[in-house]
Amino acid sequence: MQTIQDLFNEIGMSEDERREEMQILNSSISKIKSGFISATLAQYQNLKSEIEQVKNNHIKLLEIMGRPQHKIDRVRNSGKEGNLKQNLDNVNNAFLPVYNAYMNEIIMYNRQILEYYDILDVREEDRIVLITDFDQITQTTVSHLEEELNSLSKQVEEMNEKAKNIITEIKQLKIVLNEKIPEAIALAIDQKPIKKYEFDLISDYMEMLTKTKESREKMVAELAIEITNLWNTLEVGENERQIFLNSHFHLAEDDINACINLIKFLKDQRNDMIQSHIDKASNEVVNICKQLKFSDERKDSIFQKIQTLTENNNGKEDPQVLYFEYLGVELAKLKRMLIIVEPINELIQKRESIKREYNAIKENNMGASKQEKKDIRSNNDPGSLFRIEKITRRFKYVLPRIEKTLSVALSEYKDETGEDFEWENSEDMEQLKKVPISAPEKRLARVSLSRIRPK
Repeated sequence: MQTIQDLFNEIGMSEDERREEMQILNSSISKIKSGFISATLAQYQNLKSEIEQVKNNHIKLLEIMGRPQHKIDRVRNSGKEGNLKQNLDNVNNAFLPVYNAYMNEIIMYNRQILEYYDILDVREEDRIVLITDFDQITQTTVSHLEEELNSLSKQVEEMNEKAKNIITEIKQLKIVLNEKIPEAIALAIDQKPIKKYEFDLISDYMEMLTKTKESREKMVAELAIEITNLWNTLEVGENERQIFLNSHFHLAEDDINACINLIKFLKDQRNDMIQSHIDKASNEVVNICKQLKFSDERKDSIFQKIQTLTENNNGKEDPQVLYFEYLGVELAKLKRMLIIVEPINELIQKRESIKREYNAIKENNMGASKQEKKDIRSNNDPGSLFRIEKITRRFKYVLPRIEKTLSVALSEYKDETGEDFEWENSEDMEQLKKVPISAPEKRLARVSLSRIRPK
């Protein structure tokens, strides 16, 4: 191999030329060497930096995961054995399994959150920013992600629990109302998991069924009263009533229509003998007025009221039928009044009996001689003494309770009828109005009244 000097000789270069060429050569070699050293040093620094970055990421992940300090310190002190490439491989081998497992968990969180957003129909502006890159991972962002997942999970669970109850209620209402569930509702019921749209659909449907049930219950209650009154008027037997009730105990439209048709049928029967029914009801009114001790004027005012209401109808309905219906209204009021009055009369009798007995022994005691009084006290007449003590105790302790109960009964009578109870002894009425009675005593009085009122 020819040397550089041999080449210079063959070329025929002078010493100056040779020196100049050698300077150029040495300069080029120096630059190449310097560039090589810089590149190698940069590679060295990059490897060290990459090792530190991997270690820092590993430490950051362990801290977020809440790993113990000794594991974090082990990572911090790793990557110091062997050459840099070996160290990089070692720290990567330690970090990547943890990283991959954790990021897979984050991906699973993201997927579950998006699924919940879809189920709950969450608006775009109400959704959080999901973690899609390792650089986004901090203690705060991960906590926020977990909180969102837990909150959404709870909402979905609560919605499904409510949906179960709603579906159960719908099935029960369907039986009661004898309604066929629409196809859209049936599909929503079968949806698993149920979404917000389906949930709102079945909620609205249940609300509609509930309102239908309430409306039909009210209608049936009104129809039942009318049917019962007609049955009573026509003296329909219990067996015939029970047959109808056993056949129409639901709230279906067919059952309501059956009630309406029955009313029409019963009214036709009633109207065929309307005068007979008017006479019978009128006699009932007269008898109850007697039991209530109404004056003839008050009794006549009831019939006059019925007549006036009938005449004011202007011929829109059959006058006899209308008269009977108004008569039925007044009769119902009187029967209700009779129920209220019965315990009042009973309490008045008890009150008067206690006062009468007490006044009697008081008068007898005043008229007795000193020796007679002495004989009673000395137990020469134990029966009389016991009777006197019993009557006195009833006057002191039982009578006040009776008067308080009577006071409450009279107040309820006025609330119900809009007028004071007609009592022969007006002075006693005024006395009872002044009887002091506390709230607990009122409650006890009402309990006593409920026991003596006819069922």
